[in-house]
Amino acid sequence: MGRNRSELVMGVAIISLIIVALLAWVGWSVRAKQGELQDQISSRLELLGTSRTEVLSAWLSGLVEQTDKLISSDLFRLYATDMDLIDADPSFLITGIIPEGEAYNQMAQLTDQFPLMHQTFADFTVFAGFLSGRIVHRSGQSYIGSDSRVTPLSPSQTALIKKTFAYPMAHFSPLRQTENGLVIDMCVPIYSTAEENGEKKAVAVAMLTKSAGMTITSLLSNTPLSTRGERTRIMQMTEAVFQEIVPWTPGGIAPIQTPPELDSGQRLGFAKRNSLGGQTPVFSLGVKLPDLDLWIVQEVDTQSATAGLQEYTRISLLIAGLIAMVTSLLFGAIWWRTIGQSHKRIAGKFQTLAQEL
Repeated sequence: MGRNRSELVMGVAIISLIIVALLAWVGWSVRAKQGELQDQISSRLELLGTSRTEVLSAWLSGLVEQTDKLISSDLFRLYATDMDLIDADPSFLITGIIPEGEAYNQMAQLTDQFPLMHQTFADFTVFAGFLSGRIVHRSGQSYIGSDSRVTPLSPSQTALIKKTFAYPMAHFSPLRQTENGLVIDMCVPIYSTAEENGEKKAVAVAMLTKSAGMTITSLLSNTPLSTRGERTRIMQMTEAVFQEIVPWTPGGIAPIQTPPELDSGQRLGFAKRNSLGGQTPVFSLGVKLPDLDLWIVQEVDTQSATAGLQEYTRISLLIAGLIAMVTSLLFGAIWWRTIGQSHKRIAGKFQTLAQEL
């Protein structure tokens, strides 16, 4: 009996080791599968975010190229240069009242050319699909507008124009909601015909407003290749306040109460976090547009993304359980047979002993 008991203990120990080994294998394989899955999700979100960022960047670059064809012409550069040289209030172009002085003849000539410049700029604004446009003097006053009535500049527009004068290159405003839907302002410098120290000086800024609703909506729309639980979102920062662009809502823009943390490169790295402006657990990644505080954020629900992993885990546990059960049954059958044979031997010995007595 002692031998049988020791065999039983050894068998139980072996089965326990097998079960522990199976559980360790399941844990290792699930972790490996999880790492592989997260790499796949990260690569997919990176690809989607980068491609959509490139689409939006190409759209913005197209707006700049359209405008450059007009403002880089000698006609507009000469006119803007002359306006900058006279160093006078440009309102005389609108009022027609030319102040007396040394620049009277030059100002009169600019006034005579004004109808042509205004009509050319207005036609360009319409044909290029802009909602409105204006050319702004260094003093901050608009002297050519696409509309007969030029509305005052907002503080943010004034700041954008000053930034363009300080850093002569194309600059874009954050997206904003108007009666025309989502729009974006673009400021492009008009360079002087002369160079100072080998550099071109910005003598005016062309500011144009473009409707962005259709472009943003198309970016946010899922494609037939989108997986379940996957979505694209757009986040922007204005004066240290994060906002989400939601063109299908009445306001078009919603504040983000708990914005995600950005890394030192202003990127939203891949991680598991709450959805943008919500509480749904997601895997997400954000790609920032160059020179613009706007991010394309790609999200996928963790439940949808890990559905395959959960199924793999269940199957792995089922296989491990079946192996453990089969091993236990096999050991039980062998041990039961061994016990039976042992009992037969003992019974035979007792029978022989009884016969001898």
